[in-house]
Amino acid sequence: METTPLVYIASPFFDEFSQKYVGIKEKEFQGMKVPYFSPREDGINFKEVKEIDLRSERIKAIFKNNVRNLDKCEHLCINLCPVRGKTDIGTLWELGYFIARHGDPNFDTDEYSTITAPETLKDFVYLWIENLSNLKVPDVMDKEDKIMIVHNASVRRVKKSFKLTDMKYEVKELSADIKVDESYFSENIILLTDNWPDQIFVLAGWMYAKGLKYYTASFKDFGSNIMMAASSGGHIKLPGLTDDTFRTDLK
Repeated sequence: METTPLVYIASPFFDEFSQKYVGIKEKEFQGMKVPYFSPREDGINFKEVKEIDLRSERIKAIFKNNVRNLDKCEHLCINLCPVRGKTDIGTLWELGYFIARHGDPNFDTDEYSTITAPETLKDFVYLWIENLSNLKVPDVMDKEDKIMIVHNASVRRVKKSFKLTDMKYEVKELSADIKVDESYFSENIILLTDNWPDQIFVLAGWMYAKGLKYYTASFKDFGSNIMMAASSGGHIKLPGLTDDTFRTDLK
């Protein structure tokens, strides 16, 4: 049996449905003798990792292993059904990364690639794939550009927040279908992660795979999702900058 994984199983595994989904997919590929990679087999129980340094190193190791297998796998099985009312950040990130590395997963025609998601979200997924598959990375990026990419519902709040800081960023909206062009990208980008806008995290995975550096920002403390925490250059809490290092780097 071939050892290099062919199929990446992208899914949360924090509730009964998602655990069942992953278990079924693992057994399915085992029965077909198709090599796969399932992140839950390398999962982390944070309650068992008490030392901060060990926790940080474990997060980095899991992130690198997931990315390494995303690079290897040619097919994607993805579960985007909500967990506790929200789409899983890490799974969205993995989708964006896969699109950047391999293009369209061809869910309708590929014998191994499948998608499980609410129909309304699935429609957007197909738009994300189409738009990001055709998006090119700029050959030259203006180092003077300072851009914050936000979900359209947050524009007014961001601009109001900027008045309380010395940050001079252009605010660009990110549409639900991630219809963007080269002008969105610079060497100094912040992604606003509030309101759980699914497309922000898909774009983050795509950007990381394309070598585009970004920071994250929110109006509240951002959660410790492994893929976002390890791929972001740093996190800022709005409306003010609470870390002078970020103030120096991002000004």
